[in-house]
Amino acid sequence: MPGSCTRARTTSSWPCPGDTPRELRRHYYDSGSNEGIAFYNEELMLASGLFDDAPRTREVMYNFMRLRALRVEVDVRLATGDLDIGGAAEYLERVVPMDKATAHEEAAFFASAPGQALTYQVGKTQILRLFADAVREQGLGFDLLAFHDRLWLEGNVPIALQRWELLGDRSDLDRVEALSVPLVSEPENSLLAEPLTTADETAGDVSLTRVTIDGRHRPVRTDASTRVYYVLEGSLTLRVDGDAEGVRLPAGSRHVVPRGATYELAGRAVYLVVNGPGFREGDDQY
Repeated sequence: MPGSCTRARTTSSWPCPGDTPRELRRHYYDSGSNEGIAFYNEELMLASGLFDDAPRTREVMYNFMRLRALRVEVDVRLATGDLDIGGAAEYLERVVPMDKATAHEEAAFFASAPGQALTYQVGKTQILRLFADAVREQGLGFDLLAFHDRLWLEGNVPIALQRWELLGDRSDLDRVEALSVPLVSEPENSLLAEPLTTADETAGDVSLTRVTIDGRHRPVRTDASTRVYYVLEGSLTLRVDGDAEGVRLPAGSRHVVPRGATYELAGRAVYLVVNGPGFREGDDQY
């Protein structure tokens, strides 16, 4: 729909995404909601039967669906280094399929704008979920026209925010806030720590921290808590109380370090640390 707004203004009463009278929202652009609406609108027209007498058009629409789904994979693989631009272009050309020039153009653009290619699929999925939940919550009072009028009017507003406004459900926003917990860097211990649950949140009973390490954690001791290490990815070597050989912890394994023990660890891994009672600043003694 966003790409068709010039024509739509002359043939429909529907607003274009971003036509909201609220000025601040007109100056904000969110590719997830905007491209999501475009993709959702294409499938809406298809599901409504407007192309029942146009089999070739339906075929093109289905191929567009395939393209948007594959863009998610290509976007992620480009961002993680699993594909370079040439590899992404070859993959799109072969699997979509599409012509070589267009495939290279898409691959180069997605490499320069990580995250943009997956907004079509993610945005549409968010809208379908919002639609289903609105029908479930409002029941017989659900107004399809009012739902679409509002969606188009607030077209640049993130769907997570629209969900909160329409349904009073801020669960998506809460997840975003949870992911925005600041990371704690400890270069002296070659690690990056992400507090998941703090002692303050559990009345001091327990804390949970996600840690990424690439190197060696210097010897440390705590008399305040017992610690459980659980390895999610990679592997760790943990030495307790001067044990020269140490214990190797591959992914999926755990080890308990009793309070009062001096220990050190090394490796390249992502792991969880559970402290009971919960960790507080000053508990570690080096």
